[in-house]
Amino acid sequence: MKVKYLEERTRKNGKKVYLINPSQAVKNALGVGFENYHDDRQAATARAYELAEDYDLWLRRGQEANIHINEDTVDGLYAFYKTTKAYKKLKSNSKANYDLCFNTVARMTIKGSNNTFGRSFSRQVDATTADRLFQQIELEVSPHRADGSIKVLRRMWNIGSRHGKVKYNPFAKMDIKGLPPRQVLWTPEQVEAFINTADEMGLHSMGTLALLCYDLCQRPGDMRQITWEEAFKGGLISFVQEKTGTHMAIPCSERLQNRLQESYKDTPVGCVVLNERTLKPYDRRLYNIYRKQIMEAAGVPSHLQMRDLRRTGATEMAEAGATNAEMRSVTGHKSMDVLSIYVRTTQAQASSAVNKRFAIK
Repeated sequence: MKVKYLEERTRKNGKKVYLINPSQAVKNALGVGFENYHDDRQAATARAYELAEDYDLWLRRGQEANIHINEDTVDGLYAFYKTTKAYKKLKSNSKANYDLCFNTVARMTIKGSNNTFGRSFSRQVDATTADRLFQQIELEVSPHRADGSIKVLRRMWNIGSRHGKVKYNPFAKMDIKGLPPRQVLWTPEQVEAFINTADEMGLHSMGTLALLCYDLCQRPGDMRQITWEEAFKGGLISFVQEKTGTHMAIPCSERLQNRLQESYKDTPVGCVVLNERTLKPYDRRLYNIYRKQIMEAAGVPSHLQMRDLRRTGATEMAEAGATNAEMRSVTGHKSMDVLSIYVRTTQAQASSAVNKRFAIK
């Protein structure tokens, strides 16, 4: 079956290559272009389906000129929210997360309704609907997505009520118990297996991304964006955390320095982490596609995520006896309260504390 936007071509040497060549309408709508995936049909197919889904969503959100969004619907309320200062001041990663959460709920059809939630009239959404929606997202997607989606809806309804778009906020005071902080950690062996497998698959940049997150205790989004011009000066990685605006300058471990020096020989300009198959920085979804492929090939459990490497590295620092101030200078956390939630307590830390108290050698 033909996959939309996917082209298969044969070179003179008989080797097949796979290209993504979307229509001009898709290029204009999503800001994408021609992409070359060489001999990786699986990644090219995944990207083609992703583009098709994104464009369909773009159409249904009413962003094309000939499609009108009824401002009295939930879709209309979110469209209004995106024009406000409250939305515009969000960091790009936060905007992407807000859009993801809203798109999740907007496409859902609540039991007993013939319309998707996005096409429902916003003034008719009541507390009962809010409770049903939360339960449905929790059951059909995940508790974390349910929690995040309700927070987005609560925020947009607050803004809407201030501007007279809705009368009250049905998502306020829902008495939703906060989810416990994620406690998942990688083992050193799993990190090594991921990096080695990435190299074997010709995805050296993904291995570099993992090591940057792990050794520097940083978020994948920040590490995907750092450039050679900003980073790796005098053995330091210098950048600004997108979420907090914190300026960071962190010394590289010897193994990270060696890996970066090897990468620098091939791509001395632009982003440190470049997709070898497109020669462009990874976007959020594409790097997730490759991450899953590498993890599966490496035998790394699927419940682990790249963002867990930040917590893993921070926990290892705590186990090694780093002070709170030292740890915050690496992670960028401004308060110990946040850091204490973030770092997982372990038996090794407990043993270290007892040893220090009683001076056990």
